[in-house]
Amino acid sequence: MSRSLASVGFLWVTWRNYHGYPTSDPVSRLEWHYTDLNIFEAQARVAGTTVPPLAPVAQHTNRVTDLWTRYGATIAAISDALQVPCEVIFGLIGAEAPPEPGNANHFDERAVGIEHLKPPNRTRLALAGVSAAIELQYDKWWATRGT
Repeated sequence: MSRSLASVGFLWVTWRNYHGYPTSDPVSRLEWHYTDLNIFEAQARVAGTTVPPLAPVAQHTNRVTDLWTRYGATIAAISDALQVPCEVIFGLIGAEAPPEPGNANHFDERAVGIEHLKPPNRTRLALAGVSAAIELQYDKWWATRGT
């Protein structure tokens, strides 16, 4: 019991300190920490760096709350199966999915990101028996709609 409390105490103290990576010769121009009130803050690590606004925006909070209400159980199951924290999945959805047309408080469920096929993907498709014609159709579709 004392070991777990010590670990929690260590994390609490650690998260209160500012962090950036790596500690010497930083790549990151910002460093961050959580305050005693669990508020995420960042500051410039390199002189002249602009710190972006980090205050929560009501529409963003509403979108995440709506996503959790509608799909939280499914995302939690996926998270558990893939051993990926829910926060990472939510972060990806939040960064990639635009707001629903006509309702900025919801993510657009029909938004799709299309990526080009890399050589390993093409090899897997060929091994799975996907024809070159279908691969070419995907390439043409990606060229007109891809991100």
